[in-house]
Amino acid sequence: MLKNLLVSKILGLFILFMTNFSCTENNVTGDLDHLNNNIVDTTTYDISAQSYYVTPKLGDVDGLYFGRKNNLSAEISLFKMPNSNVWKMHYDSTFLIDSIFFDIQSPDTHIYDGMNFNLYFSPDSYFSESMSYIIDFDNLNINNWQSVGSGKIEKDNNTEKTMISWNLSGMISNIFDQSEDTTMFRTFAVKYDYNEGEFFKFYSRESSAGGSEDPKITLFYRQLLNVNSDTVSYDTTNTSIYVSEDITIIKNDYDTKDSLNLNISLGFGERLKLSFDYSFPNGSLLKKADLVLISDKNVVSDGYLIIVDPIVNDIDTGAVDFIDDPYSTTGFPLNAVSAIEDSEIRFDMKNYFQYLILNEVENYGLKMTPIASNNPFDKTRFLFDDNQAKPRIELVYVVP
Repeated sequence: MLKNLLVSKILGLFILFMTNFSCTENNVTGDLDHLNNNIVDTTTYDISAQSYYVTPKLGDVDGLYFGRKNNLSAEISLFKMPNSNVWKMHYDSTFLIDSIFFDIQSPDTHIYDGMNFNLYFSPDSYFSESMSYIIDFDNLNINNWQSVGSGKIEKDNNTEKTMISWNLSGMISNIFDQSEDTTMFRTFAVKYDYNEGEFFKFYSRESSAGGSEDPKITLFYRQLLNVNSDTVSYDTTNTSIYVSEDITIIKNDYDTKDSLNLNISLGFGERLKLSFDYSFPNGSLLKKADLVLISDKNVVSDGYLIIVDPIVNDIDTGAVDFIDDPYSTTGFPLNAVSAIEDSEIRFDMKNYFQYLILNEVENYGLKMTPIASNNPFDKTRFLFDDNQAKPRIELVYVVP
């Protein structure tokens, strides 16, 4: 009898543990159609939004850009070369350097010969890709940098890519280390004096496919193999040094910040905070929870990617302009990523709402931010005041 009672208690504890574990760590994914009489299928429109601004970090942008669009302009991109033993070769007698080139590549086929993309070099300028903000370069002046000149533009008809290259052979002594103790910041700047309406994208080290299109320096040289009384032989080869950091300096030509503009963009640092209020009966099991927003057809880019992330903190402020984002979020697995299609974007928020039901998280609202792969000059605007285009949450859940 005692043995049976003990087994029953252990079995009961095991069932209780597994029930709690499955509720908190996994969604209800089974077929709930057999509970049709208890299913609630509803839509709530009780959603509000507030725009806020975060000073854009230049390293958050995927790609390098030149041109002007939507009151944003990009004239200069910066490149930092890594430390390497290659920089000691010029003063090593066993190497003969034939030529050296710096190049950048673009998927844009509208770049043509005659466009003036000018290269500059500085041995003592420094920037941080991960930490640099737009405002850090308000007073940047590269006129006192060493000018390399205009680049040579070449098109690859097989890949439909464009490469711009600069011959650095005339400034070898300025680029290479002159002693064992030399410490240099090899920073390059490409400047393009754009015309209104021109807009070009180049590969950055993040956006390049497999690294082959990364901005780089290529060195062509000969290495001494053999020396005797009769012959001297060299091995002719080349090596590439890829940039360690690169950014585009994007300037905002329209600095008005409005908490009601309801835009999202990378270049302007525009983000949205969504607030909603909906109560579920205790013990509800979710079958569907979709957040749906409608974008303004005049300010939208199909395929524009946005992430929605539940906020985990509350801030007491009326400010809308911040250096860093003041809202912390849960991240995976409660966030969701989606793209705008036909002026609509739909997020599967089933994970998040199930956690709300279980009281595993609190409702501080949702944060909407653009994905880094978006064009920083593009933006999208959402509608919140049209009766036929209001944001909504489509819910289907089973009540006890």
